[in-house]
Amino acid sequence: MGIYGEGMTITFEVWDAANEVGKAGLTPATDLAITLVRDGVAAAATGAITEVGGGFYKLAVSAAEQEAYDVMLHGTCTAADCHVIPRPWQNYDGSAVLEALWADHDTDEGSLAWAIGTLLRRAIGPVRVTSDEQQIFEDAIDGTTRSASDISTSDGTSEMTPA
Repeated sequence: MGIYGEGMTITFEVWDAANEVGKAGLTPATDLAITLVRDGVAAAATGAITEVGGGFYKLAVSAAEQEAYDVMLHGTCTAADCHVIPRPWQNYDGSAVLEALWADHDTDEGSLAWAIGTLLRRAIGPVRVTSDEQQIFEDAIDGTTRSASDISTSDGTSEMTPA
């Protein structure tokens, strides 16, 4: 699993079907052509590919290439009987999860949804809210009262983080 819009490194396997082992020793720049299918749209991967060993290779996936929810790595190999094993993954957007929670549930202080939201906020990180909102919430674990600090952004929203 990845994070929407955040670069990462993904490991994949290249298989030698004739010998039934991982295909080692390839020159990634010339022997492998890797494609990423991002939310149903295919495009050549732009990141560097390096050999890890034993038929495993890794690809640096850029932040722009991670701007998709469902991603599939697949490709071709120029060596005889060589196959790139497809590698799917899903990206999540933590702020979208929290926004959905706040929009769809009772968020009065002390409610179950409020407590769950507080725990999620602490575990996942900042949630984007409109700039005119300020929330004071209680740490659901130890009862410490904390206030949220507003940091204005250029798009008219604020990042809410525990003070």
